[in-house]
Amino acid sequence: MYIQPLFAISAVSELQQVMNSYPLATLIAGGAGKVEINLLPLLLVKAGSLGRLTGHVSKSHNLYSKGRSIQTVTAIFQSPNAYISPQWYVNGQRSGRNAPSWNYMAVQAQGRI
Repeated sequence: MYIQPLFAISAVSELQQVMNSYPLATLIAGGAGKVEINLLPLLLVKAGSLGRLTGHVSKSHNLYSKGRSIQTVTAIFQSPNAYISPQWYVNGQRSGRNAPSWNYMAVQAQGRI
């Protein structure tokens, strides 16, 4: 995930706050030549220095049957987001040369199932 240095957050507590506030994660899992993408509520549990994510799926879910063959997963947590018009920038109003943008927060976590 590309992060502009100006907006990068490295404080673990702030990243964990986003994960706790918006627990519905996009879980991306690869294995056997196929990528599985699922929305799952994941809760952050205090364990070690970074914590551990916990959640569950039913026995009929693909992740249940393929869980052991999946090497790593990526969970993406996202805050509400919105379009930012260049007209909202003071300089954009004067020059009209600013590009539009998008306001969002996202946290990416990687690990094993």
